[in-house]
This record gives sequence, C-alpha cells and structure tokens, in this order.
Amino acid sequence: MKESTEMMYQKIGENVYRFRVLERMSQAQLAEKSQVSAAYVSQIEGFRLHKGITCTAIISISEALNIPTCVLLAQEACPKYLECLQQTVDYSMKS
Repeated sequence: MKESTEMMYQKIGENVYRFRVLERMSQAQLAEKSQVSAAYVSQIEGFRLHKGITCTAIISISEALNIPTCVLLAQEACPKYLECLQQTVDYSMKS
C-alpha cells in the first residue's frame, strides 16, 4: 500500500475516533448506528485495515456521527472540518 494511502486511512481513523468521542459514543454504539461491525470500526480507528475502507462505510459512519462525509477525509486545516468540529464541541458542551 502506498504511503499516501496509508496516511489517508490514518487520517480517516483519527477523524472517526475524534468525532465519535465528541459525540460520546462507544465503538459498539457507532457500529450499531452506522450498521457496520464494531470490529470494523475498531480497525478503522486503529489503522489496521488491510483492504481499505469502503465508501459505503465512510458514508454510513459520517451519517451516524451527523457530519458531512468529506469531514472524515479532511485535514484539521480544512474550513468545513473546523466548522463541524466547533459545532460538535458546542453541542457536546450543552448536553
């Protein structure tokens, strides 16, 4: 696997973890809500994917986290990423 591909998988895993924690969800809760297995969520977050991440999984996970799909692919400097992060943090603080 190319280094750039591995870095993208790592970024997706970091973003899934970050937004899942901000939503106060366990991996099992995210798995249930997104209809992917808990083991798959764990593999995504832990960068242990050998075959990659399906588009369907990325879309399902982003919907379960209430964020645009592009945010899971984004770097921290992306304006949309920062906007979603701020909204999630603001919402979490109100709960």
